[in-house]
This record gives sequence, structure tokens and C-alpha cells, in this order.
Amino acid sequence: MVAHQSPISWVKPPLASGAQAHLIVLATGAAMPYATPAGYTFTMVQKDWTCNEDIDIWLYGSTPSEADGGSLELIATPGISPGGDNIYINPVYTYTSLTFDPLSSYSHSWDIVVVNRGAGNMEGGIVFAVIMEAIGTPPLPDKKQCQCPFCHHLQTVKVGTTVIVCENCGKTYYVQDFSRIREL
Repeated sequence: MVAHQSPISWVKPPLASGAQAHLIVLATGAAMPYATPAGYTFTMVQKDWTCNEDIDIWLYGSTPSEADGGSLELIATPGISPGGDNIYINPVYTYTSLTFDPLSSYSHSWDIVVVNRGAGNMEGGIVFAVIMEAIGTPPLPDKKQCQCPFCHHLQTVKVGTTVIVCENCGKTYYVQDFSRIREL
């Protein structure tokens, strides 16, 4: 494989056929696995990818974390995709540490691995958005301020609202709702 000289830590060279790679934590530039300490939750809220080859995406987890004596085990396959797919998903039921540890009593390790199942070098991008939240974090406010993409008017709506009719221009636009993430 040719050395990659990008200053952007998550930009990597093409992945060879049959090869696998750990996803990169965008906040640190480090390859997964990623650890959440005891007292914190890990909740996946979005996944998307686009690539030019067949891929498998594997989610590994460990309770307790590897640092505390656990070992990573395959817990899900959040993506299997034929070549050239462009996928964007906000999961209705998501992957969360609360499934395994409702009180967040333990630390956890998480790893997301992509495997190139295609015949050629894989190019593309894969993103998983995850929220790490301390247990006891106060709930989000019950209102949010949204900006119309058409006229840029700001209006206040209930936090769970996803379809908004602008009170200024009358056009409909859409936003995401992460307010119930701990209730999934």
C-alpha cells in the first residue's frame, strides 16, 4: 500500500480487496477501539457510507472495557452493502451500551471495522455518529430554535419536531430529533 500523506487524520488510502480497517475517531484521529468509562453511555444515532466495492461493517463490544479486563466480541453487523451503495440511516432502534449495562456500571470498549469484500481497491467514506453521555445528564430543553433553509428565519418549536412549516415564508423543511435518544 502506498503511504498516504493527508493532514486529515480520517482520510486513508484505498482499502485493498479482502483487507479490513478500523474506523477512525474524528475527535482524536486515533483508530478504534474506543472506550467509554463507567458512568457513561454509548449510543449510535447515525450511520452512513458510500463506497465503490462490496463491504461488511462489523460492530464489536466489550463489557467491561479491554483496559479493565474485557475482550471485544462481535455483537452486530450494522452494514452489509453491495458496491457503489450510498446509505444513510438514522436508526429507529440503535446500538447502545444501555442494552448490556442499563446502569452504566462498567466501562465499555467499542470497535467498528470495515471489510472490503469487493474485487478492487475500496474508496469512499464511512461515518457512524455516536453520543457519549454521562448518566444523570439533565434532559435536553423542551424547545429548540430552528432556522429555515429557504429564508433563514429562526423559529422556536418543540424539541421533538422534525417537520416544520416556516412561519415566515410558509415553506416546509425538515430537521433531526435526538431528544429521545435515551429512550430507544
